[in-house]
Amino acid sequence: MEKINNVSFEDWVCANELLFKGLHPQKVFDILGVDKSTWLETDKLWKKFGEDTDDEIALIVKRHEIEKTPMSYSFSHITQAEIEADLEANGGFRYFIEADLPQEGLTLAFLKEQDEDDWIDLIEKNIKSKIDGIETVEEELQILNEQEYLFYSVMCLEMDMSWGFLDYFNSRSKLLIKDIENHLEIIGAKKYLDLIKKAKSIYEKYKELGKDDEELEEKLSKLDDKYYKIDDYGIDEKKSLKNILLKYVKKNIKAFVI
Repeated sequence: MEKINNVSFEDWVCANELLFKGLHPQKVFDILGVDKSTWLETDKLWKKFGEDTDDEIALIVKRHEIEKTPMSYSFSHITQAEIEADLEANGGFRYFIEADLPQEGLTLAFLKEQDEDDWIDLIEKNIKSKIDGIETVEEELQILNEQEYLFYSVMCLEMDMSWGFLDYFNSRSKLLIKDIENHLEIIGAKKYLDLIKKAKSIYEKYKELGKDDEELEEKLSKLDDKYYKIDDYGIDEKKSLKNILLKYVKKNIKAFVI
């Protein structure tokens, strides 16, 4: 196979796997000799190549084999310790690489140029830029429209659930927690709605009884596990909260662009 923007298929696979594991994007760019915009274009073109090839199965098998040993080819000098250090420096989260938003704001034309898989991250980035520096949800509601607020509340849940329901209930405002049930119902996330109702009931009951967080966390852990099971993108991406939210975004796309 020929290279795309001087990036081989093997290096593209390794790069994606290492980025997923937490390697800093700039290290990937430097190793491949590309900038961010070139990487985004290259990533898109290799994905399209995989979809258009006559031997898609063989390519998938080859990709899975390379993913088993991503610290190879041009990335053979990368160490696990280096990946873990990059991950820790970003608060335990992998880095997201998305196109820079247009200066005039998020437009439909711009979104259509991007992979749909990136829409959620781009809309989230746009909303965060709108409410940067705002301290209360009440003030944020003065800036965001109804659909943007729904999006924001769902993404707050998604982000906080990296640590579990206890962190979500302890860190978010009462208004967000009150509205999330309605928002999950609107987007059709029934399984998530059922879980948060159960978790909220347990949380409120234990708080009324004066129970400490350690005991409460243990009680909520089973619901955390159920959440992670249905939200596992690798098992069934259609059931993931982000995918359900993306369907809502598509139906209401005009509310998210200028």
